[in-house]
Amino acid sequence: MLAESRGTVIPVGQYSIPRRHPRYLLSVPVTVHRFTPWRPVVVHGLSLDISEGGASAVLCGAPAVGEAVLVSLQLPNAPLQSLAIVRHSSATRSGFEFFTPARELR
Repeated sequence: MLAESRGTVIPVGQYSIPRRHPRYLLSVPVTVHRFTPWRPVVVHGLSLDISEGGASAVLCGAPAVGEAVLVSLQLPNAPLQSLAIVRHSSATRSGFEFFTPARELR
C-alpha cells in the first residue's frame, strides 16, 4: 500500500488480528529514550503507524521486547510523549504499547 502521509493521518486497511484501537498511517520523526543499566540511550527513527494504544516505527537500533521506553513523536500540531513498553522488535520495525494512566487520572 502506497500512501503520501507526511504528517497526515490515514486509516490503515484491515488486519487479520482484531485490534483494540484503529490504526492510522503516520510518518513523522520519532525519538525513543531507552533506559539501559549502563546509561540512557537515545534512538531516532520514523513512525509507521499510530493508534490510541500504541505506535510502530523504524528505528536506528532496535530496543528489546519488554523494555520500557519513552516515545516522542513530532506530530504536526504538537509533540506527543508517552511511556511505552516494546511489544515487538526486529531489524526493520518496532512496536510500542503506550502506558495509559489509571481511569481516575484520565
